[in-house]
Amino acid sequence: MDAITVRTAARDDAQAINDILNYYVEHSTATFIKTPTSLQERIGWLEQRSDKHPVLVAERAGRVV
Repeated sequence: MDAITVRTAARDDAQAINDILNYYVEHSTATFIKTPTSLQERIGWLEQRSDKHPVLVAERAGRVV
């Protein structure tokens, strides 16, 4: 099994982050978000983060999971 690494999210991760989060918005009660987020909204959100409040992603075999 490939190792999982945790790293700071980059702009290129926005699509994967959005796909994962929107799945749970639409199919579960795991988030308080009620409507799916567009890719542009997710990019804006990601770009507003700071070192004080970073976004991290887990990556396995080159893919955000």
